[in-house]
Amino acid sequence: MIAEPLRYRITDHPDRTVIKLVGEVDFSHVDELRSLLTAARCRAPYLEVDLSEVVFIDACGISVLVRAHGDAVAVGRRLAVTNPTGQVRQAFEITGVLALLAGGCRPRLGCGGSRSAVRRSPAAWRPVRPIRCLREMPGNDGRPRSRR
Repeated sequence: MIAEPLRYRITDHPDRTVIKLVGEVDFSHVDELRSLLTAARCRAPYLEVDLSEVVFIDACGISVLVRAHGDAVAVGRRLAVTNPTGQVRQAFEITGVLALLAGGCRPRLGCGGSRSAVRRSPAAWRPVRPIRCLREMPGNDGRPRSRR
């Protein structure tokens, strides 16, 4: 059985980029989601991942979002998950990442988390090895390079 491709819509605003994911986010979408979030992080200093139309997310999808959040923080950018509902919100609450992922949210955006969750989020969370955008690397003209 061939997995259905990841469905999403990207909307650019002057102060942020919004990625609206649709359907299911599971292990078959991990590589595509990781690439999408890394590329989108370079577009604006604030990345909002809208999950209002996601009906299912597994541990692999959650892991990619947590890693992308840490990578964004490591390079001085913000990533927040908004509007998790049903099973998705429950999965975030059970794994304890709801406050972390909603922590970059500004209250006017209508976060899935409460204001108290925003205050409790760890501000200095850092990943082990941050992934940086090509444009953020010193001395790079932004073009991809071949691996040697």
